[in-house]
Amino acid sequence: SCDLRDVRHKESILKYEKNTTFHLGDSKTLREVVGEQKIDLFYIDGAHDKGSVLKDVINLRELQSEKTIWIFDDFDFRFGCFEDIKFLCSRTPKHKVYSVGETASGQPTHQVIIFENL
Repeated sequence: SCDLRDVRHKESILKYEKNTTFHLGDSKTLREVVGEQKIDLFYIDGAHDKGSVLKDVINLRELQSEKTIWIFDDFDFRFGCFEDIKFLCSRTPKHKVYSVGETASGQPTHQVIIFENL
């Protein structure tokens, strides 16, 4: 995983240290660190501004395995990334939108899962 800030749950860091790797940085620098390793699942919970999700996909798409799954958080018209995610969904019928409940502010939020390479 990667993030610009390390806000990971401390107990989870210890619990999953053998199964996960954390990179302090963005998708572009993560791409450089991963090298040629292929990834089966991407969970994109990036910046909310327009264009940021598409940059993440562009930065990471070379790392896709043969059958990659992409999950995008914050699929809501309130955020600029909504249009990016909507565009990605328009490129494939193999996607699903689902509710994940409410945000801390009490607003509803959704995620999108795309079941193929981008």
